[in-house]
Amino acid sequence: MALTSLLLRLNCAEYKNWMKAGYCLQILQSRLQGYIDVEMQRFHRQLRQNMAARQRHTCQCRSKGKQFQPNCAVCKEWKEHILNHHNNKNGEIHWGNCNPSLWPTHYWEVAKVIKCRNDLMHSSDMKVSSSWLDDFGQKIQELIYEFRHVPSLVNEADQIQEVLLTDWSVDNLSVYEVDGCVADGGENFCIRNSSLDGFSLNELEIQLVSQLLEELYLQKEENGALSEEDQDSVRKMKTFLTENQDLLPVFQDDLKKLEHLLS
Repeated sequence: MALTSLLLRLNCAEYKNWMKAGYCLQILQSRLQGYIDVEMQRFHRQLRQNMAARQRHTCQCRSKGKQFQPNCAVCKEWKEHILNHHNNKNGEIHWGNCNPSLWPTHYWEVAKVIKCRNDLMHSSDMKVSSSWLDDFGQKIQELIYEFRHVPSLVNEADQIQEVLLTDWSVDNLSVYEVDGCVADGGENFCIRNSSLDGFSLNELEIQLVSQLLEELYLQKEENGALSEEDQDSVRKMKTFLTENQDLLPVFQDDLKKLEHLLS
C-alpha cells in the first residue's frame, strides 16, 4: 500500500522534482558534514581568540526569530564578530536558530547562525518546477566545484547530475517477470537507471517530509507565533498527510501537532 501510494505521488512531476532536489541535498550534506564540522571548530577557536570580553557568569540573553538585542558585553561582542563574517549581514538573520549564551563554549551554536537557510524545506507545496530544478542543479555543480578540494566530494558531481537527469520512472516488479523470474508477491519496485529501489525511495520521502515538519515547528519555536504564511504551510501539510493515508502510521503524532498549531 505505502509504495503503491508513493508511485501515484511520483506521477506529479513537480513532487518528483522536490524529492530529487532533497536527495541531492542529502548527498551533499553527507559528504560535507565532516569537513564543515572541522572548519566550524577552527573558526570558533579563531573567534574566541579575538574576543576581549570573557564570560564570567551565566548569560541570560535570549534570541527570538530574526531579533536579538544582547544584554551583556560578551553576547554583544560575539554578535558583532558573527555579523562581520555573515554573508547576509544586511538581510534577514535567523538569530532564533541558536542559543547566544552558548556561543563562547559551543561552536555549533555559532554555526546555526552562519549556516544558510534551506529554502527547499520551506516549500510547503512540496513541488518545484523543472526550470527551478535546472537552476538548482547548476548551483549545486558550482558549489561542488568551489569545494573541489574536499576529498569526499570528488565523485559527487556525476552522481548528482545522474539524479537530476534520471526521470525516476518506477516499475512494479510484482507484476512483471524479471530476468526470467516473477518477483515474489507484495510491493516490489525498481527505479530505472538509479541505485535507489522502491523502499529506499519511500525512506527518502519520509525523511524529507520529516525535515519539512521540523522546519515548521522551528518557526513556531523561534517566533512564538506563526505568521499567515506559516499557518498556510501548516494547513497544506495537514491536508497532505490527511490525503495520503499511507503516511499516517509514521506521521500520526505530527498530524496532531499540526492541528494544535492551528487551534
